[in-house]
Amino acid sequence: MSIHLDYPKKQAKHQGECWDRFPVHVISFIVYIASVLIVCGTRAYKCACSSFITCKRGWRQLTIVLDDAGIGDLLFGVVIGAFRCETQEFRYDILDVKYFRYPRFRSKEYLKQASKVVFQLLDKLELKKDEQIQICRGYIFDEAVNLLKETYGDSKIDRIIVTGEPQRLTEIAYLDEIRNLGYEPVKERDEKKAKSFFHMMNWLKKNPEKLIYAKTGWPRLQRYNLFRSYCQKRSTDE
Repeated sequence: MSIHLDYPKKQAKHQGECWDRFPVHVISFIVYIASVLIVCGTRAYKCACSSFITCKRGWRQLTIVLDDAGIGDLLFGVVIGAFRCETQEFRYDILDVKYFRYPRFRSKEYLKQASKVVFQLLDKLELKKDEQIQICRGYIFDEAVNLLKETYGDSKIDRIIVTGEPQRLTEIAYLDEIRNLGYEPVKERDEKKAKSFFHMMNWLKKNPEKLIYAKTGWPRLQRYNLFRSYCQKRSTDE
């Protein structure tokens, strides 16, 4: 014995007739509203997720990068810059040229002063509890790194080769400072260090009153009459 199930066709017809009762423009409007709600809901969800990820990353991955500029240049002191990557905040301070002149240069007072400047910059940026510190490998930061590790722990301090925006901004700050002296640096200064050195020295010959802004503590400078005479004169005056 077989049983044949036959669904009433009237019901299907009745369901179709329900939609037929609505004008076409009403149905289009309902479809449009549904689409808008779906799109807006999706965007709101993505926005919420994005905000959560950003906050999470900001909380876990804030980093301050410290770099220097001018350490190998004849003119002016040294600029030390601090850059917070996530917020693009930048601060800098100056390591005075007097630390690169006799007798301070010989006793390496610049190392202690550089450490002091580093901590001052971190205070200005209000270093966060879980913030990482990345610092240039240059010897100018050797004492600062030791003190940073003692203060914040080894895991928070990384020595790196600084590139990108932190390097660019620190370099710009140094160039601005030497331009304030009336000196215009050579192009591609980092790639042509020898040319830059002699360019600065020739400028000092023409502007001897600016010798007070030169790093005359370098022993190798004594081979040049300009600096030898200047240092002898200062020793006599003092």
